[in-house]
Amino acid sequence: MSLTTFLFKPKYDIELAAKPINSFVNDFLQWEDSGINWDIRPLEGREGWYKLYAYQEAEPHGMGFTETCWIDIEITPEQLTGDMMVLLVEAGICNEHKDDDIGTWYNLADVELSQVISVVCDKDSYVYSPCEDELWFHHVGTGHAGKASMTDFILGHTIPEVEAKKKNQLSLGLDNFSEAKESFIAR
Repeated sequence: MSLTTFLFKPKYDIELAAKPINSFVNDFLQWEDSGINWDIRPLEGREGWYKLYAYQEAEPHGMGFTETCWIDIEITPEQLTGDMMVLLVEAGICNEHKDDDIGTWYNLADVELSQVISVVCDKDSYVYSPCEDELWFHHVGTGHAGKASMTDFILGHTIPEVEAKKKNQLSLGLDNFSEAKESFIAR
């Protein structure tokens, strides 16, 4: 069963861009522990664009599916450097905590997957997430977001060859009607 899809254009090579996404998805959303499969693949025919796709094949367990982090665990130093979570800190989407004993630390409580994806994206691009008959979209550089119904878009698409054949049949029908009309008038 499909759970979510994101289309995005990273500003970094995909290996680097995937590191904070992977850490967020597995360590903070806990998809892997909940039996949720996911991957990032190049978007066919769209150079530089990628598709994150999440799906579930088995019964849910653990936290289940979510796109929002609900746990307030600390981002470890290993995650900050090795998983490039420092990009999220620099972008200002992490929650900062100051403690006299341990210093400054960060967590990702209430951070959404779309925010993490936006951090690794080209500033003049969009992040898209289709869901049922709606499309959520977000311009990375301005932060503006919106939703659009895909119903009109979907129902407005046809197969050109079929439509051309229908048009030909319609015009043939009109020609036959004209001939029949002339034949009737001539009687």
